[in-house]
Amino acid sequence: MYDARLNFALYTDPSAAPGGSNSTHWPKYGSEKTLLQLNGTNYTTIPDTYRQTQIEFFLSEPKAFNLRR
Repeated sequence: MYDARLNFALYTDPSAAPGGSNSTHWPKYGSEKTLLQLNGTNYTTIPDTYRQTQIEFFLSEPKAFNLRR
């Protein structure tokens, strides 16, 4: 989990790892609107059904948040 946080801070993508060494695939947020639920050793995608207004704002200003698409 530490690697995912560090990758998110450095690359804005928790799945990004130099050499592809990160074992957890973190799906990119997009049209499917799913989240990655971390529950112990169980990693599951779930539908994103909350904070829609805040997510739309974040996605509408990619440069302000250093979001790479």
